[in-house]
Amino acid sequence: MDFQDKLIDLTYLEQSFGKGMIPELLNLYKSQVPEFTEDVQEYFDQQDWYSLSRVAHKIKGSWGIVGNRKYFDMFRNLQLVCEAMHLHILKGIQKERLLNEQEQKVYDEIGARGIGENSELDTESINLLNKELERFKNGEKLITVPEYAETTLHILKNSIQEVDELLTKF
Repeated sequence: MDFQDKLIDLTYLEQSFGKGMIPELLNLYKSQVPEFTEDVQEYFDQQDWYSLSRVAHKIKGSWGIVGNRKYFDMFRNLQLVCEAMHLHILKGIQKERLLNEQEQKVYDEIGARGIGENSELDTESINLLNKELERFKNGEKLITVPEYAETTLHILKNSIQEVDELLTKF
């Protein structure tokens, strides 16, 4: 595995947290992976877009800590598109009845963020996520979310191997 294929940036970790903290950070990440993997699979299978957005948010933070911007961005995108899909569902419910307290809280939370209004996103990401949202609204087969979910499971599995290899160096 060359540097370009590395999931975890040791240089970033050392510069950001110090060499002494690296084993603790790697072990913390490793302890979270089984739950992340289980949750992604479960929420994707159940099409529970809100819960999938929450776990994507957690995973995004983990990738930010280990210095992998590529996967940080991917999980941010997954979080945003799942939030938008859930918001669409809530808008449909709202046409039928008043939202309950929990639904209203979620509606307010994610309704304040829109895909296009996220200043961190590049135009290509915005277009990709908006196309996926349109497929969802039209009842068409999703493309981006399943790819992200599959990639997530693959990345998490591979990251455990890499963490184990890195831990042998400390």
